[in-house]
Amino acid sequence: MTKPTEVEVTKALIKGAMAAIALTSQAALPISVPGRTFAPDIQKFWEIVPLLNGASATYWDANETFQGSLRVILHWPNDDSGVYTQMSYLAELKAHLLKGTYLINGPAKVLISDHPNIGSPILNGQETLFPLTIRYQCYASP
Repeated sequence: MTKPTEVEVTKALIKGAMAAIALTSQAALPISVPGRTFAPDIQKFWEIVPLLNGASATYWDANETFQGSLRVILHWPNDDSGVYTQMSYLAELKAHLLKGTYLINGPAKVLISDHPNIGSPILNGQETLFPLTIRYQCYASP
């Protein structure tokens, strides 16, 4: 059996996040992913950031373990609308990435290992960032 690698884990995370975003009321917003040219025409967009923690030396029953976080960030212009509506969009997304959900790509079966959490809004110049953090684990199957 083929064992997962960081590449397959990253693909599973990005594909899973994109599929979950597609189920929200803000599915029409552009999505920024690592390594892709991105120049949004509007100031509202999603950003997907896989954060591999480098724990590939950790093993479970002689199989490699991958774990880390997936950060999905909603970028929103400071338009005097407050933060509650944008945080509700993250709650919509969170409902599709619950603890126990699997994101699959090839041999990578990535488990969302904890309840996703909505972070505090971050003021960043002319925009506010709304982060959602999803923790995951992936074990190679024997």
